[in-house]
Amino acid sequence: MTKSRAIIGIILVLSTTNAFSAGTTAADFLNIGVSAHQEALGGSGDVLSQDISSAFVNPAGLSFIERAGATFMHSIWYQDISYEYLGAAMPIGSKSTIGLSAVYLHMGKIDAYNTYDQEIGSIAPYSLAATASYSHKIRYNLSLGINAKIISEKLTDKKTNGYAIDLGGQYLLNDFSFGLALNNLGPSMKYESANYKLPTAVSFGVGYAPPSIPVLVMLGARKAADQSLSLATGIEYSFGDCFSLRSGYSAVGESGQSSDYNLGAGFKFNGGVIDYAFNPGNHLGATHAFSFTFSFGRQAGRLFSNRQNYSRDTPKIETLSENQSSAGTDKHEVVYIVSAGKFNNQNSAQSQLDIFKKLGVKGYSELTSDGQYRVVLVRTDKLKKAQKIYRDANRKGLVCVIETE
Repeated sequence: MTKSRAIIGIILVLSTTNAFSAGTTAADFLNIGVSAHQEALGGSGDVLSQDISSAFVNPAGLSFIERAGATFMHSIWYQDISYEYLGAAMPIGSKSTIGLSAVYLHMGKIDAYNTYDQEIGSIAPYSLAATASYSHKIRYNLSLGINAKIISEKLTDKKTNGYAIDLGGQYLLNDFSFGLALNNLGPSMKYESANYKLPTAVSFGVGYAPPSIPVLVMLGARKAADQSLSLATGIEYSFGDCFSLRSGYSAVGESGQSSDYNLGAGFKFNGGVIDYAFNPGNHLGATHAFSFTFSFGRQAGRLFSNRQNYSRDTPKIETLSENQSSAGTDKHEVVYIVSAGKFNNQNSAQSQLDIFKKLGVKGYSELTSDGQYRVVLVRTDKLKKAQKIYRDANRKGLVCVIETE
């Protein structure tokens, strides 16, 4: 262990990664991102995220996940300093989601020196926060969320504890998404005889997903206590449903006195996602972040799942192949089916129908040729009737498509 490592380590515990500027607030590690996906975008989409890691900045995003799941992030920093995040979330009914998560910044044992530059042994500084989250969808395109967190920090041989709450909201409007979050609201933390305020912050973001190309563009702004305004922008391009490339840029201060460029990628596979982010850093060196997210359990019957699946009043008509058509249908006649998805078993399909029934929407399930159960709202040879049923379901917040046979 070296003295320089000890100095760098303590500075990093007391400062944020995006600005690399020391502050006078406690628990500044709470300003560090916990998702390789969002870090690659420069933090521009932190308040817009709609996955499990969204709980850290904007818990409102949890309402848009469709299945229970977990996520883990490992970030490799300077001088063997590591930053870890572990989170899990589970939908409750059609509108609510609960989650638990923890973030941990640590660097192992380092040499300690007194004011006379004499070595006095070793210390093991760390910063830790554990969070419980709740999110509720007010309408199909409006969600609110709240976090309650416990904070613990050990910088020398002294440890201090604190607590805080976060509040957030997300709103979807056609191809746009909006997010707002208030973070780290709570009393000061006491270090020995001095009190230090928490890094209270307000964040706002807007995202745009053009309907014709697989691109997501985001702009974000964040103002934390004892720091200048931070602005960020990011772009993500998806190659089908499997692979994405990302880039982001963030700047702090009126003249961009501190800035960061970020790059990253994401790979989706059955039930999971792997994300990577790279930050070239400054004179301290580059950082790498890796995230792994996986889902499990059956899909919950949800109102609009996310901005990519956000339905419009003008429905997209999907044509089924001949071997997907139901038996007995005249293939020379066009039959329109307003479908709310397919499920692996009849119980799952019935659960979806029960949700629809509570919203006043009638339907039934049918076994398709591929062995799945399709939830059908109507089957008709009249396009206008199918479009009317589609729009009625759409306005009640139900995800559906019009298929043809």
